[in-house]
Formats: sequence, structure tokens, C-alpha cells
Amino acid sequence: MELKKLIATLTGSDYSQPSEKALEYFKNLYGQLFDKIGYIRENIQPFEAILEFMARYKIATLTEEKAEKSPNEVFKKLYESEMKGKKYRLPRGLLFLGGCGTGKTLAAKIIKNTFDLELFDTYHISFQYQKKDGNDWLEKWVYENSTKTLVIDDLGAEGDIKKYGNESPMGAIISTRAKFWEDFGTPTIYTTNAGTPEELAKKYSSDIRLADRLSTYPIAVNFTGQSRRK
Repeated sequence: MELKKLIATLTGSDYSQPSEKALEYFKNLYGQLFDKIGYIRENIQPFEAILEFMARYKIATLTEEKAEKSPNEVFKKLYESEMKGKKYRLPRGLLFLGGCGTGKTLAAKIIKNTFDLELFDTYHISFQYQKKDGNDWLEKWVYENSTKTLVIDDLGAEGDIKKYGNESPMGAIISTRAKFWEDFGTPTIYTTNAGTPEELAKKYSSDIRLADRLSTYPIAVNFTGQSRRK
């Protein structure tokens, strides 16, 4: 990837920045989804990162046709004054970290359902990897989804599966999805019971670059508190 293109992608210099007015409108809108399951807000640090992602994702994927069809006059006026005719970049992905039962998958599913995204759990990926043609299936699956925003749930819980001798299939997916962010601006949302990106990376590879990718491309969001599963 040439340097000029990389800089433009990482800084978003080819795109407009959403206005604070537009961001606040959508943050308030999506905050109401989490209010319905009250404990989420108090259980996430920082909760703001999730609402920021959702607001930016909505703004980046909003089309004039969708805006015109909206029955909400306040929203239509906001679109006309703040967003119409502008191009926005999709936001960086998210990495939900924390113990079992703290709301990671629930939050990921709210985002998934809001934007009609595809969710894959690591059990499914590892099962398909072992059932089918292993590396060939993995390569096909990865590149078929290269321009799609994906939710990948429960990193680290899929068991010990090796690819090319010592590399994990999930480690390969994480590395490739990081490249897709650079090349296509395609974000990924991950959930894991690990406490830090470094802890998660060690499960998959001794290569320090994997930890760097997990620390750089998705925004780490820590879910704290006791499990809510009774």
C-alpha cells in the first residue's frame, strides 16, 4: 500500500468529519437502546466509545434516499444541514474485553441488529475450519468478507487449533482484518473474555505485531463488574 494512500486512510483526509451536532443526535438515539437494559452503561468503561462508533457508522452509511424516506422531520432537517453531499469514513472497530456475563456479546448484538451486520462466533469458525478444507476454506471466507463489517464473538474460546504449523486461524483472521481496515476501511467488532489486547494476542501468536494490531485498529472497551448471569 503506497504511503500517500495509507496516510489518507488512517487520517481520513479524503473524508469529511461528522459535525458535533450530528454525532450528538445519534448518540442520544442509540443511548436509548442501552437504557432499556440499564446495567450496560454502568458496566462499560468507556460507554462513550460504543455510542461514538454507532453514531459514526450511521452517518457514514446514511444515504440521501434513506434520509428522504424518513418520517422524522427533525432528522431530515439535520441531514440537510449537516450531512447531505458529504462523504464519511466508517469508524475504527471495537474490541470488547472483560469477564463472562458482563454484557459484551449483548452490546455487540445490539450493534449487529441496529446495522444488520453479520455475526460469527469463534466456535462456528473453528468448526467450519476443521469440517471443511481448513486453510482453503479460511482463505475463501476471509476474502469473501473483506469489505463487510463483521462481529466476531468470543475470541479465545474456540479451542486450540493450529494453521500452518504454529499459527492460529483466528490470529490469521485478526491480522487480515487489520489489513482490510487499512485497504478498505472495513471495521470489525470483537468480543473476548481476555483482559487486555496483549493477553489475547499471546493466545494466538508469539509475533508482537498481532498485539500491536489488536491495540491499534479496534478501540478497546473494557467491561467491568460482576457477572450478571444468575
